[in-house]
Amino acid sequence: MAYHSQVPLYACSVGMTLSEFLSRSSQLASQHYWPVQVVSYDDSAGSRYAAIWIQNLRSALATIQTGLSSSAYQQKFDDLNQQGYKLLCVSGVSAGGSEYSGLWQDGGWKGFTARHGLSANDYQSEFDKLSADGYQLIWVNGHSNGITSSYSGIWSKFASGARHAHHNLPISEYQGVYDAYKADGYGIAQFSAHRVKSTTYVAAIWIKQDGYNPAARHSMTECQLQNELERQAFNDYRPICITGYLDSGGTKYAGIWVKNSRSFLKQGRMGSGLDSFDTGVKDQMLAGGITAASLAVSYQGRLVMARGYGNLTAEEEPVSPTSIFRVASVSKAITGTAIVKLIEQGKLDYNDKLVDLLGWQDAVKDNRLKSVTVDQLLHHVSGWDPSVDPMFNDQTIASDLKISLPITQESIFRWFATTQMLDHAPGTFYSYSNYGFMLLGMIIERVAGQEYEDFVSENLLLPLDIRRMRLARTEFAGRWPGEVTYHHPRTVLFRNVMEKDSPADAMEMHGRYNFVNMAAHGSWVASAVDLVKFASAFDNAATCPILNASSVNSLLGRTLPPAAANDTCGWSYKAGSPSENYKTGNFHGTGAIMYHRSDGINVGLIFNRTTAEPLSLPCGEDPPATADSKTPLAWNTFTLVRSWIAGVKTWPSLDMWSEFF
Repeated sequence: MAYHSQVPLYACSVGMTLSEFLSRSSQLASQHYWPVQVVSYDDSAGSRYAAIWIQNLRSALATIQTGLSSSAYQQKFDDLNQQGYKLLCVSGVSAGGSEYSGLWQDGGWKGFTARHGLSANDYQSEFDKLSADGYQLIWVNGHSNGITSSYSGIWSKFASGARHAHHNLPISEYQGVYDAYKADGYGIAQFSAHRVKSTTYVAAIWIKQDGYNPAARHSMTECQLQNELERQAFNDYRPICITGYLDSGGTKYAGIWVKNSRSFLKQGRMGSGLDSFDTGVKDQMLAGGITAASLAVSYQGRLVMARGYGNLTAEEEPVSPTSIFRVASVSKAITGTAIVKLIEQGKLDYNDKLVDLLGWQDAVKDNRLKSVTVDQLLHHVSGWDPSVDPMFNDQTIASDLKISLPITQESIFRWFATTQMLDHAPGTFYSYSNYGFMLLGMIIERVAGQEYEDFVSENLLLPLDIRRMRLARTEFAGRWPGEVTYHHPRTVLFRNVMEKDSPADAMEMHGRYNFVNMAAHGSWVASAVDLVKFASAFDNAATCPILNASSVNSLLGRTLPPAAANDTCGWSYKAGSPSENYKTGNFHGTGAIMYHRSDGINVGLIFNRTTAEPLSLPCGEDPPATADSKTPLAWNTFTLVRSWIAGVKTWPSLDMWSEFF
């Protein structure tokens, strides 16, 4: 059975039939993933494929050829060589005696050579001859031709580092050889295994190179492979070799992973005296496994800092001060401000009833729903306290309502209103509610007579000249220009809630959740300078460009018991002199805060990873190891921002607003 895994940097699959492999390749190509390894192998069900793809926005020419006889493979090799393609890998299976598959990419072949279909003895002879001519082995594959072992290899004159290679090595002896080479400073670089009669043989390459310290595992069951893929991704390793093979007891798997090579890069600038912010962000990124961040700070009307930070691989784009990120629940502060704007315009009242506004008076299961007010929705005291958040329950809602995915906000409300009871009487119990803010977004549309995003843009963002902010798209291929890659360590895939009858082929951040429905509670995309521009609008209530003074005071100070004492209209509040308003957001791939202090300090901070994500292994049959309990250090964006502000002794006179707005 095929198993697929994927993170934004790479994808990996095993156990694929040819049709499954071609389908997966096509799907990944649409997301700009290109193959770097394709291997065919024999397993208990027949010929199967394993492959690794990397995500790269740069164009690439590659061709994959499968199921070729020895002569057909040689002809294809010659033809592609003439066309300027370079062979990256070749593999064989026992079907029809021997069938070959290969992956080629555009590039010169001078200084390379390849062989296929060699017996163990002939392979050793070619290896010795080519080594004497200055070639080093960079790829080896063994397979059974139905009678004996058959080997293929690729050699290069450009390979660096000292090397050792073995073939025809019984797998029972492999671990001893592996350990001896590791003790001598060599790391495994490639692994291939196949079975002839009752013996499984290994062919492998080891290299000695500064900084090369791979992780490797062989003889894994599929369950163990699933967990190992998850474990290595969690530790920021990527696969360079994945394969399957027949062994006693059935199909086994082997993999080799290397640590991602990253470089820290900052863009943008800041005034003097703000080192506590600058070093604080870098320290938190390195401690928390964060690969992208954006930070902006204003002080008494001046933009004094705007920076993008990246701890990047060669494939990832630098982060600028205007790079945009999902900001998760920071969106609630935007929605709360929009509600207050409608109240200011006389189109809405805090005491207006939800069902009156949305028109469901006669079709509710719990009559208490009819008393839920706008004010209660704003302050999370509407009576809902479900064990499963309805905003992340698409499959169940679609099934119960007998409708197809994707579901809509109307579907969610209809399901909850007509099939579910409130957990508490409205106004009596506080429970943080994403669903309640979805309903506020629907109310905005009904009352304003326009799309939620349009109302927010026209009434709140454009008056501040904020033009980068927009609502997130769900799927990976639909990311906005300038939007960062979200770092989330889970490789396991999920059903795509944006597609009817979809297979489990979506990453957690790009398909498991419907960001269209999350608009008002968790779907805004922004840069840090956008968040600071928005927060700084409230520096002086009397001159606020988007709300009058009374509305500003309500937005930032209105509470509603028994709501949490620090909950206002979508914002959080901390009394003091100066007082503080803020809203944090944490979701898969996002950790963010929009912060406003009454003495004119505003901060926008966005990370591309949420706080303290533990390792989650997908297969329970393979028990976790002790090291699996390691979790990146937790952080709290509010605490971080306050500590960085406290580290400033003198605020700079710099003002950069005109550079961004």
